[in-house]
Amino acid sequence: MIEELNKEIEVILKKHIEGKPFFDALDMMIRSKANILKIAMNHLISNTLDSTNDKVLILTGEIGKVVSLNYNDILCKHFRAIILLPGGLSKISWCKVKEYLTPNINVLKVYADADYYVFDDSYYSGQTVDNIAFALFDLANIQITKTIVVYDGSINRSEYVVSLFRYHN
Repeated sequence: MIEELNKEIEVILKKHIEGKPFFDALDMMIRSKANILKIAMNHLISNTLDSTNDKVLILTGEIGKVVSLNYNDILCKHFRAIILLPGGLSKISWCKVKEYLTPNINVLKVYADADYYVFDDSYYSGQTVDNIAFALFDLANIQITKTIVVYDGSINRSEYVVSLFRYHN
């Protein structure tokens, strides 16, 4: 299954070396191919099983919508709460992300001691996760436990990011 994902990413890399066109194509590929989405969901679940605490999942953008629509039953069995945020969080300030999180303040308070996981299609600069992290910490003194992605294109590996595919070794 992972080989299939690697082949799909290689096809996209041949068409789009980097930048927004690459990440848009990657996002579309993950969302539109049920077998790839299933691989991503297995990756998400397997990387959160080690926690014995309550778990909260944060999803973003179009990938978050697709995941929540297609895997809601599975996710609800594994996570105590699921928070869906809009896309484009890397392009706005963390204060705006805080506004998006504010309607979930009761969830944040009830599960203040939970492990918080962010799932996204890709990780590059870390700005999306940083904005979510700053907002969570400011609202409720919560820290992100782990970020789980399909594709990690960051230059420097982060110990808090787990990916199925890493561009830079």
